[in-house]
Amino acid sequence: MSEFEQSLEELKKNNLYLKDKDIVGIAGNFYDITYYIKHHPGGELIKKFIGKESSIVYNAFNHKPDYLNRLKKVGSYIQNINPIDKDFIELGQKFEQMGFNQGNKQWFSLKILLIFLLIVGVFIMFSNFDHIIPQLLGSICLFLAWQQSGFIMHDTMHSHLFHNPKYDEIVGVFFSVVIFGVNGLWWKEDHNVHHALTGVIDIAEKWMDPQLLEGVWAQNTKMFPFFTQTIHYYLIKIQAFIFIPLNIIVGRYGIMIDSFFVGDYGKARSILVFIPWIIHWMWTIYLFSFLPSWQRICLIYFITGCFQGILHLQLLVSHYSKLMLYREEFDKTSWFKYNVDNNLNIACPYWFDWFHGGLNFHIEHHTYPMIPRHYYRQMAPYIQELCKKHDIQYDSLGWLEAVLNTLRHLSAISKEYVQNQDQYTSVKF
Repeated sequence: MSEFEQSLEELKKNNLYLKDKDIVGIAGNFYDITYYIKHHPGGELIKKFIGKESSIVYNAFNHKPDYLNRLKKVGSYIQNINPIDKDFIELGQKFEQMGFNQGNKQWFSLKILLIFLLIVGVFIMFSNFDHIIPQLLGSICLFLAWQQSGFIMHDTMHSHLFHNPKYDEIVGVFFSVVIFGVNGLWWKEDHNVHHALTGVIDIAEKWMDPQLLEGVWAQNTKMFPFFTQTIHYYLIKIQAFIFIPLNIIVGRYGIMIDSFFVGDYGKARSILVFIPWIIHWMWTIYLFSFLPSWQRICLIYFITGCFQGILHLQLLVSHYSKLMLYREEFDKTSWFKYNVDNNLNIACPYWFDWFHGGLNFHIEHHTYPMIPRHYYRQMAPYIQELCKKHDIQYDSLGWLEAVLNTLRHLSAISKEYVQNQDQYTSVKF
């Protein structure tokens, strides 16, 4: 039992009214969040930290100084901060002094302008040309509009634009649902968890980071207990071969179905999300109505969806070959070190950052998730210096090398799964 857990046990022992209360520890103080959970802006994510020392996660999400005033303080404890995380907090304070916590609205305006110019390009190519070549150019423009809208969704759901969740969410819903065709509110709920517990697995609770769990492949041996059906055996056996085709061919349709129809996600299933989705299909159908035949419509839409598969690959290769931890391991490790160990950067020239949505700096994004992406390249040298100080490996690969590295990793994991399949499935030979 850790010193924190002993302090919490003693607190409840001496204050019987706290016995059944939900307590978290932040910055040396215990807080009763029992009645606050339903008001938490990050949703039920906060439940994952009940009974936990949560100072570093709280700090990483850059809550305002007066935020703790909303919580009921019920005691205190001696806080022991990992030396690495102490430096991490100090570096975050330096970034704040440098102004990195403020979104550049002019920069975001240019990104939004690009999206509308791309949509205009689609309209021109679809409405003025019957030949397939210009229509394919329009398809590329539409893919880029979807992709860049996905990045704006990511920015706003992190409150990088207005730093006001309410206003950012409105913009996020517009670009995710109306333009991109994906439910941004569904994505946000899972993404909050993904950032707080990246790649974390809790076998006892039969739970793991929802954005790294797919039903068709296992990228880490710790995930094997989630794959117990016969179909899992056959899918994981060939996962290195199906990884790219599935992302490219069915990625768009899978995320649309999941985001609107799978699971219970509260307001992410409200009529206020389905109305914008209807608008998405109205303008999409109007655009594609300019194409000369149903066959051409289906072909161009399918090709555009395949282009979007690149976006799925962009996001997954930054995690799939990296470290994952059980929950009990995560609770004992350095937040900063683990988020560096769990992420892979994609090396590219500065002028190509736009294509990756800045998420080629995935280490920077996960260590300081509330800082907007246009600062990541400036942040990188400071984070690399901190990694060097504490002997932490800072990984960065070129795009193709990262994809190949992921495929090699998936192949190695599938071989291990097949060799140990008796422990997980009923497949017999």
